[in-house]
This record gives sequence, structure tokens and C-alpha cells, in this order.
Amino acid sequence: MVPHFCCPVFGVHYTLRHTAAQRLYDSTHDLELVRRFLGHVRIGTTQIYAEANDHQVKKAVANLDRPVGHDEVEELLEEIHALKERVVALST
Repeated sequence: MVPHFCCPVFGVHYTLRHTAAQRLYDSTHDLELVRRFLGHVRIGTTQIYAEANDHQVKKAVANLDRPVGHDEVEELLEEIHALKERVVALST
């Protein structure tokens, strides 16, 4: 059980859900996949995850020549799965 003093109402749920969705989009760039993951009816609701911020753009440019390893992808997928499980647990 999460202590009530650590976060505002809905704060943890929203943060976990948003983080999982953002990481899913960042790793796949598949907005339809993120829409389905979040259960949004309209793609427009999911559009926020496609808007890159300055930090994301700089990081992407810096990583253009850096190969992504299999372990790194697996680790990210495990993290997304764990976050999804937390979101489901918090919403029930």
C-alpha cells in the first residue's frame, strides 16, 4: 500500500500511466500502439505523446550513431511491462 502522504490523489496513477505511455512511444514511435495501450478512443487524445520536447530531440540527435543493443531493448520492454502492471493494479 502506498502511503497517502507521498503523492496527491491520482498523482501516482497518472504519473505511472504517462511514463509508461511516453516510454512506449519513445521506443516504438507507434502512436496507434500507445492509443491502444492507454485505451483511448480517439488518436487525438494520445497525440501528446508524439510531441517531442527539446531534451528528447537533443538526445535523439546525440544517439544517431549509437547502436541500440538487444539487452537495452529487453530492459526497456521489461520496465514498460512492470509499469503497465502497476497501472492495472492501481486502477482496480
